[in-house]
Amino acid sequence: MILAGAVFSAFAINEHVSAASYHEPIQKNVDEIIENIPDSEPVVDVGDGYMIGKQDFDIIDSKGQHHKQNYKTTQYPVLDADKMKNNQKQAEAAVKLPESIKSVGPLINKPVSANNVKVLNKGKGYWSKPFSGSGWQYAGFAFQPQYGTGAYLMWTTHVDSGRVGDVLQANDNYQTGNLNGTVIKPGQEKWVTGYENKTTYYTFRPTSGTTYYVANIDM
Repeated sequence: MILAGAVFSAFAINEHVSAASYHEPIQKNVDEIIENIPDSEPVVDVGDGYMIGKQDFDIIDSKGQHHKQNYKTTQYPVLDADKMKNNQKQAEAAVKLPESIKSVGPLINKPVSANNVKVLNKGKGYWSKPFSGSGWQYAGFAFQPQYGTGAYLMWTTHVDSGRVGDVLQANDNYQTGNLNGTVIKPGQEKWVTGYENKTTYYTFRPTSGTTYYVANIDM
């Protein structure tokens, strides 16, 4: 599988990092990453985006309950990567709406709870559906690497820039407007971690058609 990578050091997963940190960016367009995913790779459409690959994934709901599943056991629709790529192209065109529309797509106007988490196993990736909006927009989930695979996740953004921070930073941004978190520009990959290794995406007045991609892969 194209997203598979080496295992991270296991001890780092238990560290509580007070602020998000990251490794230096690598220049690579998200289009290149996605196009390298085999067309036959199974993809699970979880509503706001796609869980890519055959590995299990774990969704933690607002009550802290874990729901482990994969493309064979999930109740969500399953398609192949080729269909996902075509869907994304169509959605990017459809989301080009007037800037006066407050929020369109998978982002929301308030930061996510620390309990609303998608856990990414080693090699697992998630690609959001396209969005637009005015003001600050926040991902509907935080993301966390599988236990034992390290503390960092790789983040990249497409069309417009964004920020990645932990849930504490996202909430501080929402309440105070502080420009915290790690800035990610289109064409960059950054490996980011934060408090409890849970990180999330947020951006200000994103250009129509913006998406983000996050994966648990090697640096």
